[in-house]
Amino acid sequence: MARPASSVFPQRRPGWLATLELLKPVTWFPPMWAFGCGIIASGVGPQGHWPLIALGVLLAGPLVCGTSQAVNDWFDRHVDAINEPRRPIPSGRMPGRWGLYIAVFWTFISLAVATLLGPWVLGAAAVGLALAWAYSAPPLRLKRNGWWGNAAVAACYEGVPWLTALAVMTGTMPDARNLALAWAWSVGAHGIMTLNDFKSVQGDRRMGVGSLPVRLGVANAARVACLIMAAAQLAVIALLSVWGMADGEHGGDLSAPDYDVVVVGGGPCGATAADDLARAGWRVLLLDRAGRIKPCGGAIPPKAVEEFDIPPSLLVARITAARMVAPSAVAVDMPIEGGYVGMVDRGEFDEWLRERARSHGATRIAGTFTGVARDADGRAVVQFDAKDAAGGAPGRARARLVLGADGARSEVARQCIAGGREVPFVYAFHEILRTPDAAPAQYDGSRCDVYYDGRLSPDFYAWVFPHGGTISAGAGTAHKGFSIRNAVVDLRRVAGLEHAEVVRREGAPIPLKPLRRWDNGVDVLVAGDAAGVVAPASGEGIYYAMACGRMAAQALAECLRTGDARALRAARRDFMRLHGRVFWALGMLQRFWYVSDARRERFVKMCRDPDVQRLTWQAYMHKKLVRREPLAHLRVFFKDLAHLLGLAPT
Repeated sequence: MARPASSVFPQRRPGWLATLELLKPVTWFPPMWAFGCGIIASGVGPQGHWPLIALGVLLAGPLVCGTSQAVNDWFDRHVDAINEPRRPIPSGRMPGRWGLYIAVFWTFISLAVATLLGPWVLGAAAVGLALAWAYSAPPLRLKRNGWWGNAAVAACYEGVPWLTALAVMTGTMPDARNLALAWAWSVGAHGIMTLNDFKSVQGDRRMGVGSLPVRLGVANAARVACLIMAAAQLAVIALLSVWGMADGEHGGDLSAPDYDVVVVGGGPCGATAADDLARAGWRVLLLDRAGRIKPCGGAIPPKAVEEFDIPPSLLVARITAARMVAPSAVAVDMPIEGGYVGMVDRGEFDEWLRERARSHGATRIAGTFTGVARDADGRAVVQFDAKDAAGGAPGRARARLVLGADGARSEVARQCIAGGREVPFVYAFHEILRTPDAAPAQYDGSRCDVYYDGRLSPDFYAWVFPHGGTISAGAGTAHKGFSIRNAVVDLRRVAGLEHAEVVRREGAPIPLKPLRRWDNGVDVLVAGDAAGVVAPASGEGIYYAMACGRMAAQALAECLRTGDARALRAARRDFMRLHGRVFWALGMLQRFWYVSDARRERFVKMCRDPDVQRLTWQAYMHKKLVRREPLAHLRVFFKDLAHLLGLAPT
């Protein structure tokens, strides 16, 4: 026969006032105060963290501390019947086993909330709850020994909330200094717990609870308590004094991270990531080499202007057509219907992006990254030569996370990321020319000219891109024996620009494909060119760099919030999910059509097709493959196949 429900759960339930008294709100203040001290000690500002701080305060006080009170009242109900008979359980206001049920339920609620705050917080909460149960519940029942019991409660009330706050704010294991401070304050709380035991000496003695007043006598216990509290205070003073002298020698306070994120590289990717992180309230250092302008055609789609709030004033030209030029000099024009391609000067554009990040709270330093070291706590220390200091003095900055956005030959990737040294690339070189007053007949300031000619590039293409008052004329190749500089000289002659004034010459590598891994699994992430994010075939990089920077910022922010380094993987996963198919399709195009002049000739001829032109511009404008015109795709496929096999009419 089944046991009646009333024998398991009493029919009479406790009132809410009795439940609140069981959780003893007056005891919540010390752990909440310790949590606040931990927030200050973390060195992380509260901006952007208020929801996490609120959950942390709830966890430290009403939940974990409330659980400890419920556990203690249940297992001390016989002692309280002597010492405090008006407490909820001995007075009968908390009937049956409801005290135990509330203690168990509150334990699970505490763990659930801790889970929301990340693995380090969950670990700290689990330790605090374990101490709460070990203090009161058999078989350990640490309170039977005043030394061990008070140590458990002191840690639960002071040390654990302090460390929980550090985990909430930094998402990482607390450093050695904060561990020492948490330990010292826990020792001091041991003395406070001894003073708390004076109110229950009679009941403790009768029930065999070996509190220090029972073991040592009231007078001696009072002396010991005062001595412990004083010793803890002196220890804190000594530690702070020693650390203050050490920090004076090393030029800074190393007890807290200097920055949440150090971004290495201030191009479109790094500057976008720094701006997004700074807007979200994180402390960001943007480290960039001074005076460097990356070689780039400077094309951005309208989607970039809209998505990243680029002011139209930064566009030095609006391109409304492209001209594809075959090895035979046959030219095919591809007009843009209802749209444009914006052109930017990278010097002005990149600096505007960096200044935007600074205006939203990022710190800017001009310098060259040299390496990532580790301090005694295992935290990353970014090392660099500060070019804005006299003589290029070495600099360093501690960081919870590091973002490498330092270009195709990323030193961050080479030092920190598996496979970061194995990036294939195309070498690009261009000359910035002054636009002639009398432009040649074949030049159009609203048209980009692209040359598919093995004499100018055996495996990529050459270009002439208008920039208003200047022109970018350049080429790219992965062939080490090919003279790209001579090719640009030939390009200028072919384009009628051989007499144009040269403003500057620039060269740089362009990566050919994304890295297989973008993070080190701990605290370093790479993005943009450093992660290999440049579109194959076209070499387009600005929009993809900015999109990648935004996704990297989101992954870094999630890692900072949760302390889970696996969040860093989201940057590559999300980028490839959104753009991977486009990169694959462009890679196939490059491998098929860029291998010989015969195929380049067919490729340019194929560009006459209206379906090809429409789908090409739609994909460029929207940054995704167009799926809504399946018949057009089918026609393009068969035309593509016919040209590839040489079956298309000439």
